[in-house]
Amino acid sequence: MRREGGNPQPATEVDGMIMREEGPMDTAAEAQGFRLSPQQRRAWLLGRSGGRPLLARLEVAITGALDAATLRGALHEATARLEILRTVFHVPAGAEIPLQSIGGPGVAWEALPDGGAGEREAWWAAAAEDPWDLAASPLVRAALVRTGPDAHRLLLALPTLLADAASLDLLVGEIAAACAEHAGGPDTPPPEMHYVEIAGWQNELLEGEQTAEGRNFWAERRLSRIPAAAVPGGGGKASGVLHGIDLALGGELAARLAVQCGLLEVAPASFLLAAWQVLLWRLGEQERMLLGAGFDGRSYEGLEEAFGPLARFVPLVAEVDGGVPFCDLVHRVEESLAEAHGWQEFFDWGAAGAAVGAGVPFLPVGFDGTPWPAPRSTGALTFETVRREVDLDRFHLLLRASDGPGGLQAGLWYDPGVLAPWQAARLAGQLRTLLGDAVRRP
Repeated sequence: MRREGGNPQPATEVDGMIMREEGPMDTAAEAQGFRLSPQQRRAWLLGRSGGRPLLARLEVAITGALDAATLRGALHEATARLEILRTVFHVPAGAEIPLQSIGGPGVAWEALPDGGAGEREAWWAAAAEDPWDLAASPLVRAALVRTGPDAHRLLLALPTLLADAASLDLLVGEIAAACAEHAGGPDTPPPEMHYVEIAGWQNELLEGEQTAEGRNFWAERRLSRIPAAAVPGGGGKASGVLHGIDLALGGELAARLAVQCGLLEVAPASFLLAAWQVLLWRLGEQERMLLGAGFDGRSYEGLEEAFGPLARFVPLVAEVDGGVPFCDLVHRVEESLAEAHGWQEFFDWGAAGAAVGAGVPFLPVGFDGTPWPAPRSTGALTFETVRREVDLDRFHLLLRASDGPGGLQAGLWYDPGVLAPWQAARLAGQLRTLLGDAVRRP
């Protein structure tokens, strides 16, 4: 199997599978619909059990002389070109899992007044609370707000059945390129890799005889014998909505963290995850536990520009030994992340369900190290992602860490039905204190 590295492949070839660059899908198949990908099936089941779809939301700051009509046209053209952005879902009679089919292009634009951060915050919250009809297009909601002279904010919301964090970053790049092209720039969008074909390929990874080695990797982990990490002090009924607390990893702490990561030759996210595991071990007295770890689903060559939900969370076995130096634990964590990353496409929640409980299986505690995108400058415009929340899975407690141009940003996200705000704030403070100790004495 060909993964990252080695000779580059054409953008439309993935592990020997040729993606169609243009032309309509087979009309007979399209009329009936296509199977969901493993990521879409999970998003559907979690959304159904939680009473609302999982969402991807994005806020982009745009500086420069923006032509609003051009931007709106660019987003409309993106939905017309990218089939996954106009995909809808219908459940056949007697079935539990829907099929996906291609709907009409379009964006549901909402007018917001100039300025007010309050209106933007209300729009953001309403996207999660309002009903979504997943059988009818458009499923992309947007708002463009003028916040000052040559300053705008673009807000986007759509189900994670259509996009993950990397997809949102690609979409921003495509919009920026379209605005530059309108101003005389040379950028043109890459050929599309049709998501329904990627979904078929991913299903084959979980079902084909030739890919049994990958599935055996997870079977050999014997996940059913390892307890899930417990939420420290957690209790009560989950609300299904996560609230975030910024860990404020700036100043001296950020500088020391960067130095230690350089000395240890590890990623900052690995250092932070090691500290997270130590804190969970101290508070829960679990030396061996399962955490959910997020990956972008693009480890194969040719998928870098693929649009659609490819990211996923997989179980990560966390083992903490109080007698092991922290620096050794960091290296162990980095190795575990690399190993899980290499086999992520072969993990199947259906096969692992017994490991994590009845119903729709999930792990209560997780870690997401999705990188933060760099600002994009195209001509006189700059597009910078300032807020991004993508719900790929269900958690009661989730540590998010994004290593980007501005350094490491991290936040602790918690379900207020499981943890009170003061409990979550105390956890965040404990993690920050532990990090401070670790960067001084690793």
